[in-house]
Amino acid sequence: MRIVRTTRIAIRTDERLLIRMSMPPLEGWCEGCRATVQWLALDHAATVVSVSPSALGRWVDEGRVHRGTTPGGSLLICLTSLVRQIHE
Repeated sequence: MRIVRTTRIAIRTDERLLIRMSMPPLEGWCEGCRATVQWLALDHAATVVSVSPSALGRWVDEGRVHRGTTPGGSLLICLTSLVRQIHE
């Protein structure tokens, strides 16, 4: 009688995104995530993911990343949805 052995190997990976900034990011509620998130200015967010601000603006228009605005009307990008987008 022949003995058959099965070995199962599970590999777990973790990834971290480290963003160094001169100022701490803004924190606030994101309706899309339904959570408190960190917000980045459009230009800074574009630099973080190495895309042009116009490409990031298209992602916002398509609903792929969440947006917010400052009291002054400047566009903010939800960091949580941005990280989710670059992993898809």
